[in-house]
Amino acid sequence: MKIRRLRERVFYLLLVLLSATACTPRFDPAQITGLTAIVSQSGSSAVDMGVVLMDAQYVVRQTLPNAYLNSLTFLGKCSNLSQLHGEINLGFVEVQRGVLRQRVLSGLVSIDTVGKTKNIRFADHSNYYPSTTFLKLQKGLTVEKIAVIAQEQITSLSVASCDVSIVNLSDDRWQVVCTESGSGPLGRRMCEFEINASTGQIVQPISTD
Repeated sequence: MKIRRLRERVFYLLLVLLSATACTPRFDPAQITGLTAIVSQSGSSAVDMGVVLMDAQYVVRQTLPNAYLNSLTFLGKCSNLSQLHGEINLGFVEVQRGVLRQRVLSGLVSIDTVGKTKNIRFADHSNYYPSTTFLKLQKGLTVEKIAVIAQEQITSLSVASCDVSIVNLSDDRWQVVCTESGSGPLGRRMCEFEINASTGQIVQPISTD
C-alpha cells in the first residue's frame, strides 16, 4: 500500500511539473527598427546617459517588465568620444525562474546618438546566456566622464585618427580599444587600456606593438 501511494505521489508531481512547463508562454524573437530615441535633456544638445538609459529601459519594459541593465558598450570615432556621438548599445535581461529551469530573455537597444534613432532586438537566451549580472552604473564615475578620460588618454598616445569602442567589463572597470579609422571594433588595434570606474585611473595600459 505504501509503495502504491508513493508511486501515485510521484506520478502527480510529474504531472504538475509537465503542466508548468507546458503553460510557460512562448517567447518569439523580435526586432523593431527606426524608433525615435531621446538622448538629451530638453533644451540641451549634449548626450545625457541618464536620459538615454531611461528611454531605452522604458521601451524594453513594455515587453519585459522586470528587465534590468546587464551590459553597455559605445562605438564611434575617437574624435567624437567625449561627446558620446556614435552608437550606444544597452543590453537588458529578464530572468524568469520556473520549476524545472530558468528563462533568460534579453532586450538589446542600439541607439544612434547623432541621428537620434534606436533599434531593439528581443531574444530568448535561456540555453546559452553567458551572464545575468546586474550592471550598476551609479557606483562609479558617469559614462560621460569615462568617455572624456578615454579620449584624453587616446590623445596622449598620439593616435591621430581612429575608431573606438568602450565596454563596461564590470562595476569597477571599463575597457577601451581603438582601431584604425574606418575599420570598426574588429580592425587593427592602435591602443588598448582599462579605466577604473571609481577613480578614472588608467589601470592597465596595453601595448599594441
